[in-house]
Amino acid sequence: VATLVNELSQTGLEALPDLQVRWLNEAPGREASWQLLNMSGDEAEELVYLWRGPAAYPELAQLAVLSYGVGSEPAVLLDQWLTTRTTQYPHPALEAAGDVTGDGLQDLVLLDQDELTLLLVTNHGGVWQLVSSPEACKGRLALLDTDGDRQLEIVREDCPSGPRVSFGWQDRALVVQE
Repeated sequence: VATLVNELSQTGLEALPDLQVRWLNEAPGREASWQLLNMSGDEAEELVYLWRGPAAYPELAQLAVLSYGVGSEPAVLLDQWLTTRTTQYPHPALEAAGDVTGDGLQDLVLLDQDELTLLLVTNHGGVWQLVSSPEACKGRLALLDTDGDRQLEIVREDCPSGPRVSFGWQDRALVVQE
């Protein structure tokens, strides 16, 4: 993450494609992807940066969220390894963005293609969190307002509890909605 901050400070967002190639060519190589989102409610977007290693190195999956405003130095808001002894997100991908928590801020859904699990990355209440879903599903994912309350739910298909399941935000957790 320090390299990312340093390169952003020196070169700006133009450094991202070169960093992507650099990390892929290291041994072991790590794929990198990124997205700009306003997850904090200020006028600047945050840079969400995701690394993942090859199948033999699941521990290389890492997520960083950096403040990145024009004319200001980037600052690390969140730096999290995604595979530990207790959690397994070895092959995550940036899947969808929208306001899942109902606070007016963008949230980001990471989907792990190997484990079929998802993580919601949110800055709800000014606290950066990674929130897991209550079950792993095999099918597609979409962000939809399924109950007409003007708040997005995470909709998954082919789940253990049914062919189509909605996960909604409730008390700092994702819950299956009836």
